[in-house]
Amino acid sequence: MTLLVQTALACGLAIGLHYWLRWRSTTRLQAVSLWFKAVRAAPPKTVAYAQVRLVSGATWFGVVEAYSADLETAGRELLLSGPIMAAREGQKLKPLAPRWERVVLRGEQIAWIAFKYDAAPVRQRDGSFAASPGTVHADTPDPGGDLLGSARHG
Repeated sequence: MTLLVQTALACGLAIGLHYWLRWRSTTRLQAVSLWFKAVRAAPPKTVAYAQVRLVSGATWFGVVEAYSADLETAGRELLLSGPIMAAREGQKLKPLAPRWERVVLRGEQIAWIAFKYDAAPVRQRDGSFAASPGTVHADTPDPGGDLLGSARHG
């Protein structure tokens, strides 16, 4: 009988300690990608803009239209839509011609992604996009080298 009481008491203490530690924890582990969290963090009536640095040094900028949900980064793809801007390593971002409406970037090619949230871009009759607070203007230096420094954004 004593062994049964001791076992029940030990199990009860272990379960109680588990719930107490879980309640105190400020972090939550979830089986979702950080891409999902970053894109879904956009406040109401805004969209997620992404600036993507590839391992080649090239930089892409655009509205996150979609992405694949694979938890492995190498298996994911990111779909950016207009206004799309691009730059080779060491160059300034330049807008692509309006006829280029989307670009797909493969996960294994991505070095990092920076997100910002702003109003959706407005397409004009000629196919170009009106300047929006979310866009990075063509005269803005590529912040890849100085993202944490003095780069101007939008």
